[in-house]
Amino acid sequence: MTPIDWYRVAYPQQDGYDTKVVSDAAAQTYGFVPIMDLAPAPNWLGGRIRLANDIPAPGDGLIPAPFDHQSLQLAERYLQWWPECGEQLKALVKLIYIFDWPQGVGARGCFCGTPPRLGSREDTSLFGEVFSTVFDSVGFLEGVVHEMTHWKLHALGVHFEEWDDRLLLNRPEEVFESSLRKDKPRPMGAVLHAHWVCLHVLCVDMAAAASKCNGCPKGDDAEHIAAAVKRVKEGQATVGAGARWTPAGAELWRGIEDWTADILSVAEE
Repeated sequence: MTPIDWYRVAYPQQDGYDTKVVSDAAAQTYGFVPIMDLAPAPNWLGGRIRLANDIPAPGDGLIPAPFDHQSLQLAERYLQWWPECGEQLKALVKLIYIFDWPQGVGARGCFCGTPPRLGSREDTSLFGEVFSTVFDSVGFLEGVVHEMTHWKLHALGVHFEEWDDRLLLNRPEEVFESSLRKDKPRPMGAVLHAHWVCLHVLCVDMAAAASKCNGCPKGDDAEHIAAAVKRVKEGQATVGAGARWTPAGAELWRGIEDWTADILSVAEE
């Protein structure tokens, strides 16, 4: 068995190396079979990801969204500025349930999750199934990438409140402040999930900003990007100080740290 280069699993690679590692792990753990051809209509992202809206609304005020909603097209445009993520979405996300929130027109953000909202292992949901709202085009893509990132870590054996011994050595009873959830201290698995999610979402925000202003790094999204940077720095400090790693985990974290430095060098210009 070829050893995994954990440094390269830290962020989406141009050659798809990390996607293959995750996909193989998901196949073993979840029986995941990637879609190799066009998904049945309705679909998204060049026909590779199936769309649906026929599960019970996952939140108050949410309604099924139309499959021609403009946020879907805009999100594809944003991914032109982060094509590695677009390719990873095609490979790892099989189905997106889309909902609208009429009260949210003009607002920024999203409601996202897995269908239905589950426990730490998400083991009654199918790998690669997510839901996200479309009232904000950037928020829609943030939500989909957010949930894909959770799925990646689940496939690699790190869940919110438990994990195997491949990457993390912390015990679940050790708790820390999360960069996403501030209501209570969380185990390191959840904290690592939050930090990796925040990194991916910051890249989504920067890609969307570049798309909307033809290449400039922030445009009108400077305030939103600054808030995302703050969350990334919080997570980086907490994980950096509190995580205890296996040798494989240390290599993954080294890659995440280098990716963080690269992202922040642009986001903080």
